Amino acid sequence: MPDGFEIKQFSDFNYKLPNGESLNEVKERLYKKLMSIIKENEGKRILIVFHSTAMMTLLSTWCKVSYDAEYTFNNEVFFVGNFSYCETFKLEFDNSDLIDIKNIKFD
Repeated sequence: MPDGFEIKQFSDFNYKLPNGESLNEVKERLYKKLMSIIKENEGKRILIVFHSTAMMTLLSTWCKVSYDAEYTFNNEVFFVGNFSYCETFKLEFDNSDLIDIKNIKFD
């Protein structure tokens, strides 16, 4: 990857390398798939695993996200800093509406 790629990509969700995918393209693809999964599994608990960039990108659909600072949903901070090895988030939906998000820490 070119120097500063991650920062450029985070600063501009339309930035991409030749033959690559922008974060906006990733967000659209993930959102459509997540909504499909939610619809197909109504009333069930679902576990979905993402790598950190994909998760941050999807969270930006509903949340204010930051490269290395606070993530907020409905003006409440639910995560601070950079993703570590295994961050776990619980997202609660009412149909396609995100109604709650929590960062679940394992000790």
